[in-house]
Amino acid sequence: LVKFMNLFLANGRICDHEADMMFSSLDLAPSDPVFGFVEAFARDPRPDKINLMAGVYCDEDLVFRRFQTVSRASKELVEAGEMANYLPIDGLKAFYEGIGRIALGRHFEADRFAIAQALGGTGALRLGANLIVRWGQSRIIAIPDITWPNHPLLFRQAGLQIVSYPFLDPSTGMFSFRMMQNALSSLPKGAFVLLQACCQNPTGMDPSDEEWNWIADWFQERGFFPFFDFAYQGLGEGLSRDNKALLCCVQRNIPSLIAYSCSKNFSLYAERTGALLVFGEDRDSIQKILSQVKQDIRTLYSNPPVHGASIVAYILKNPDFTLAWQQELQAVCARLVKSRTHLVEALSLKNIACPGVVEQKGMFAYFHLSSEKVEALRKEKGIYLLGKGRVNLAGINRHNVERIAEAMASFMGGAK
Repeated sequence: LVKFMNLFLANGRICDHEADMMFSSLDLAPSDPVFGFVEAFARDPRPDKINLMAGVYCDEDLVFRRFQTVSRASKELVEAGEMANYLPIDGLKAFYEGIGRIALGRHFEADRFAIAQALGGTGALRLGANLIVRWGQSRIIAIPDITWPNHPLLFRQAGLQIVSYPFLDPSTGMFSFRMMQNALSSLPKGAFVLLQACCQNPTGMDPSDEEWNWIADWFQERGFFPFFDFAYQGLGEGLSRDNKALLCCVQRNIPSLIAYSCSKNFSLYAERTGALLVFGEDRDSIQKILSQVKQDIRTLYSNPPVHGASIVAYILKNPDFTLAWQQELQAVCARLVKSRTHLVEALSLKNIACPGVVEQKGMFAYFHLSSEKVEALRKEKGIYLLGKGRVNLAGINRHNVERIAEAMASFMGGAK
């Protein structure tokens, strides 16, 4: 045995034949485009570096803090001896039905939705993608040409065929329904179309109320199905307005998938708390859909974790907690709006026009910078952005907004 172990340690393999090495043909996977830069930021020794990258909310002091309501709920749950037994495969019912009610308001009918707790919004997206691959009319999903970088990777690995459609009109920087419509006109009936329900990542540009109605009418006419990524409810126009895209489709009885994330609006990033909601064609289809989703969950991770879901359920079933949470969410939204306004004003003083940025919504501001300029901002100025100029507004405060504006202006044709 000692001889065998020495041979193993010396050669890094049980057998000394190269051909017998496990995984020897694997390539090195590329680093994640978001977390790779987060690691680079951590290694950067400059004391005045500024992080405007990952979509995590920080307060005015640029410190991440849980919502007070979330911390209180967590403490009370722990003190009460929170359940430690396994959850059902589809998760905590009080949680996912609560999510249904805040996501759809009075239009939520539990018997019209197959709902399951998921591992964050990303887990919900993957569960939905797996459902489409196995049981959808078509394996085609159309995604915007400007979107969260994980979307194409996730859907491709699930086995879906990806088609790209233009999201912004380059001449205006605004969402264009007509360009989307022209690009998707050749898709077959039964195709899915990815839409972010509000606060589009990375652009912050959302369709107008009228455009959401156009989209829903056209989907109904063409037999397309929406797959909504709903990660920012409450950070755009408020809880009761950020769901208008969903309501346009549900009110028309259009079968829809909704991947809901509690990371941002409940500050539950690390708890990986989310839900998949599937609006079915009829009540008879709901149990069949849910049975397939549950089978997928069982084979992937058996059942979901309890703590984050319990926190959300606790907040939503207690009126005082619900009101306090809504007030905290409104304060977050107000700070993001203030940060956006201050950055645009600071750039304007340096003769930099920012058309459309004030109209953007949510956590991000998008500046249409080239990759070269974004890289130069990182290397030369210590200002870390993502993509082609996506700014996390939560990384801006009264102390650094002037420096950020000066650095950006130096690459946008203004101050030198």
